[in-house]
Amino acid sequence: MKKVRVNSKTKILVGILIIGIIVVGGWWIWKEQAYLEPLERTFPHGLIVASQNGLANLVYNPSNQTYEKQAGIILSGITGIVRYDNHIFVSTENEVLKLDSKFEKLNSKKFGDISAIAIDNKNIFISADSSFIALDKNLEELNRVKLEHNGWQKNAHDILIYKNTAYLLDNIMRPLFLFRVNIENPRNIQITERITFHGINAHLDAQWLNPKLTQWLVLQSYGHRGGSGKVVHIYPMDKDKEILATQEIFSHRRIPEEKEGGLDIRGITDIPPIWAVVEDTEKKYYLAQVSSDDNKISFSNVLDLDSIHPYRKVIIKHNDNYLFIVPKYHSLVIIDVEQQPKIVLSKDLGKFNVRAIIDILPY
Repeated sequence: MKKVRVNSKTKILVGILIIGIIVVGGWWIWKEQAYLEPLERTFPHGLIVASQNGLANLVYNPSNQTYEKQAGIILSGITGIVRYDNHIFVSTENEVLKLDSKFEKLNSKKFGDISAIAIDNKNIFISADSSFIALDKNLEELNRVKLEHNGWQKNAHDILIYKNTAYLLDNIMRPLFLFRVNIENPRNIQITERITFHGINAHLDAQWLNPKLTQWLVLQSYGHRGGSGKVVHIYPMDKDKEILATQEIFSHRRIPEEKEGGLDIRGITDIPPIWAVVEDTEKKYYLAQVSSDDNKISFSNVLDLDSIHPYRKVIIKHNDNYLFIVPKYHSLVIIDVEQQPKIVLSKDLGKFNVRAIIDILPY
């Protein structure tokens, strides 16, 4: 057999090629591991989405960096969703349903005019029939109190529960009320405080708590011929104490000479750390952390969100080190807030038959 001689120059080229293949191959292996590992750590979350079309249970798949639908159910008139273990509790306009993780119906109970639902990991609480009602996990009614004040009977449109107290916002019609309810004994719930709001075209938009500072904060909007604005009222979490402060955080004036400015809260979390999607007077949007030290509202750690451009009240939920935000009718934005806030995922959920999202529940 004839021997083929390889000159030294060819040997050098072959050697360089082999080294290059090893380096490039090693780089791709490292790149794949370095990329996949954070994704696995970042999104172990599922997401239950309630919309005008019903419920969808979505689970994040890191291999293709998107959500996949695990279950769905057509359901109309949804007003809220809560979760305990593997059970989902859904309120519609006239019914509370208990579902399993596949959205199979386990139980239900009829009510009239259900406006809000909440849970404290022991019991379910709803506002319906101009009352605040406690239910057990099997939807058996434990107790109820009428939400009435000065001859008015009202439904609450927002329920915030912390320890043994429920904080209720009423925004159905004037006059507007806040209710504080003791729920330590769910078989004997008691209204401990009623607060009345007045104002021209006033609305109660949101509420949040700062337990460290014992603050209960309520966001009120108003509007009249001269303009509109947002005001935060700071109440003590301890009942029967005077209001701590009232601060206008945003104003929009129709009269040019008058001052306008500040940040308009479009959506906010309800338990610390408090994050909000805010809009400035130039119609630009930001994510900001909200502080209420010394009973003064301030904003910091701002992230530009103008690319997602919300156009309605924003849904925002906190889970682990991530914010799940619905800025539009069927879109989802996830922001990592462990250190400096950054957007890590932005998806359109329309392909899951999600239209006009009402609430989300990350888990």
